[in-house]
Amino acid sequence: MCKISYNSGAVLIFMHPILRQTYNKILKLASLGLKPYSRLILAGDNAGWVLDGEMREISKIARKLGIRVVHSKWRNASIHQSIFFADLSFLLYDDWRSLRHRIGFSYFHGLPDTGEPQFDQVYTALSRHHERISRIQVSHSQMREAILQTGIEPAKVFLIPIGVNLDFFPFGSAETKIAARQKLSIPQSAFVIGSFQKDGVGWGEGLEPKLVKGPDVFLASIRELKAQIPELYVLLSGPARGYVKAGLDAMQVPYSHFYLDLYPQISELFQALDLYLV
Repeated sequence: MCKISYNSGAVLIFMHPILRQTYNKILKLASLGLKPYSRLILAGDNAGWVLDGEMREISKIARKLGIRVVHSKWRNASIHQSIFFADLSFLLYDDWRSLRHRIGFSYFHGLPDTGEPQFDQVYTALSRHHERISRIQVSHSQMREAILQTGIEPAKVFLIPIGVNLDFFPFGSAETKIAARQKLSIPQSAFVIGSFQKDGVGWGEGLEPKLVKGPDVFLASIRELKAQIPELYVLLSGPARGYVKAGLDAMQVPYSHFYLDLYPQISELFQALDLYLV
C-alpha cells in the first residue's frame, strides 16, 4: 500500500525491496509534474533527537515563508529541487553527488585538525566537492573561516547563529522549581546539576564514551563537586548515556535519566536545576 501527498510527502509503504523499487518509480513519475526548485526536501537523521528537532523547526519556518516542504524520501525521486541535510556526515558517502538538487546543510561543529578523525574526513570531502554545494550555514566566525579555506565561494556560506525557540523555555521561579522536582521525584533539598546531551558512541546503551563530547570531563567534575556538595544530584537526558550513568553509579552519586518523547519537554527538566554543566 502506498500513499503520496504533494503537500506533506506522507508515505505509507511496506519496505520490501520490490515494493521499494516500485515506490521509487512512482515518486519519480509523480515528481515530473513539479516545477523546478518548487519543493524543499528536509533530510533528518531519523534518530529522534536533536537534528530531527532542528528539521521540524526549519519546516515550520519554511511553511510560514510559503515554501513547500516534502518528505526526505523525495531525495531520490524528484528532479531539480532543493535539499537540506541535517547531518553533515552525508558528505562521507558518494551517493549525494549524483543528486540533481541544490544542496544545503548546517556545519555547526567539527573543526579539522582537532583530533577527531571523522571531522577531518568530512572536511576533506567538502574540500574536494564544494562545487556541488549551494549553501552552508555556519554558526560562528571560526567555523566560517575554516569552511572558506576549502575554496568554496564565499557567497555560499552564511553565518547564522544556532537559534533557540524561546516559546520552549519560559523563565523559572522558586515555585516552578518545586513543581518540577515534585513531578520528577527529585529531593527538594538536593543541589541538581543537569546534562542533556548524547555522549556515548552509537544509539544503543552508550557504554563506550564519545570523548569529543567530554563525558569523562563531566564525571571528573562531578567527582570534584561531590566532596564539596553533600546533596549532589545529577539529572540526565539524551540517548546513549550509559558511560556517564556507570560512572555516577561507581561514585554513588544519585541521578535520574529521562529520555523525552518531544524536545520541548526538556524545558521541564531545566526548571528543576540549580546548575547546567557542559
